[in-house]
Amino acid sequence: MPTLHVRPGAGGPASDRLVLTWSAGEIVRQWLQVTIHDNAAINLPTDIFYVGSAVGDSGNSPRRVVPQRGGESAA
Repeated sequence: MPTLHVRPGAGGPASDRLVLTWSAGEIVRQWLQVTIHDNAAINLPTDIFYVGSAVGDSGNSPRRVVPQRGGESAA
């Protein structure tokens, strides 16, 4: 399970930033689904988004979402 850190005021004007931190190696080479549910405390609709974990990928191509040889040195 991740650790949740709340950074008051770090998300922009009148908003906080939430930071989820996992132990090293806990989520490697898999997709993470994040679901934010609407409730009375926030004025946002329910939202679902995905984040991929590609160890060694330095983001050198928007079309390629798998690790490449040498990507870890560019990261």
